[in-house]
Amino acid sequence: MLELEIEAASANGQGRPSLDPVSMRRGGPPRRWSGPSSSRKAIRSGTACASLARVTSPAHADSRGGPRGARRGGAAWLLLLTLALVAGLAIFLFATTRGEDEKVRPRGGASAAPTAGSSRGDAPPAKGSGEVDAAPGIEAPRMPSAPADDGADPEDLRLRVDALRDAQSDEQRFDGRGKIRGYIETADETPFPTEWSLVLEPSTTLIGRERAVRRVIEFTRGEQEFEIDDLPLAGYDVLAKAPGWNARRHSVLLDNRHRNPYITMQFYAAGFLEGRVLNHEKLPAEGLPVTLRWLGGSDEPRTTETDVLGRFRFDEVLDGEYELRFGAALAPLLEPKRVRFTAPHMTLPDRELPVTSNASIVALDPYGNPIPDVRVRGSGSNGSAFDVVTDATGRATARFLKPGRYRASGDHEHYRRARHAFEVGDEPVDVVLRLDPLY
Repeated sequence: MLELEIEAASANGQGRPSLDPVSMRRGGPPRRWSGPSSSRKAIRSGTACASLARVTSPAHADSRGGPRGARRGGAAWLLLLTLALVAGLAIFLFATTRGEDEKVRPRGGASAAPTAGSSRGDAPPAKGSGEVDAAPGIEAPRMPSAPADDGADPEDLRLRVDALRDAQSDEQRFDGRGKIRGYIETADETPFPTEWSLVLEPSTTLIGRERAVRRVIEFTRGEQEFEIDDLPLAGYDVLAKAPGWNARRHSVLLDNRHRNPYITMQFYAAGFLEGRVLNHEKLPAEGLPVTLRWLGGSDEPRTTETDVLGRFRFDEVLDGEYELRFGAALAPLLEPKRVRFTAPHMTLPDRELPVTSNASIVALDPYGNPIPDVRVRGSGSNGSAFDVVTDATGRATARFLKPGRYRASGDHEHYRRARHAFEVGDEPVDVVLRLDPLY
């Protein structure tokens, strides 16, 4: 307002000295204006307008820089507007380029357009799902693929690929050699056996069993630590054997992760298996053959006979699955019974036989003298069979014969073969064989 009053006084011709408005605005000492009067009037008018704008403008009231602060705000808005325009242009160019790529390279199984340098209809094939882009000069890795089959089910092709991958994985997993180490002891304070065997066999449950080899290592000095070297990586079953001793079967997997496993084994005493057999009258069945066969290997079957009380017993039975047969091995009287034995013992329920009878056999020479050591064998129409040898009195008994018709023959090294047919019913029968000398 001071500057406006000074300018007004000069215009009214009050004769007061004129001041330089520029020097006043800059804050310097006032100095007298020496220019023309017309220029002085123009500057007065512009200075008055600028002063009025500064007084009435909100930006002037809030900004410490005056017009300079307003110019800075305008420059900031201009910069933001420029950045927005650049970003929009970049987005537009990106969308346009992607649309052109979609036209040149169609999706799915559509054929690509021929490119420059290739004949029409001879466009490069599209990449399959198993191929990977690689830089120029570097061969891309290839995944295993199933045999081509245009009519094959996609799920079937996937299973083939998985099987091929598993086969390749197994090849790498079982590539190499390994060894099995371990220690064995007895379950109680019983002395450790001096002689025992360690058996390695292909596993019945583990993978890689088709690569396993069978080995049997004999120990004769009571060794308890063992080590088997140079084994193909595979799945193995390890079993220790000794007379009268049981041992659990151990499954051991040799592969690239487990080339040197250590196992601990234990011997424990074998057990016994017993039972009782009754005839059709529920009386003890004496002299009935009972056969025990181990189903876990090729061991010979064991046979015993029932005593006067109809009881039977097998000692030193190892743990495992067995089959019991009652009667002659070739013609059992009952259905075979399968049992799973675990030491120390097992007692079976009583078994009852069907209706049977006996045949008393005597072997005589032409003069009526008994002939010992005559082997008498026979079979019946009902499937029964017997095989007995005469004693010193020339007698033998074929027991537990089912009713039916039988044919029997007697053999001796000094006599001709004798044959005889007879019928068996509910009651015992007598059979006489007469043998003639060879000379």
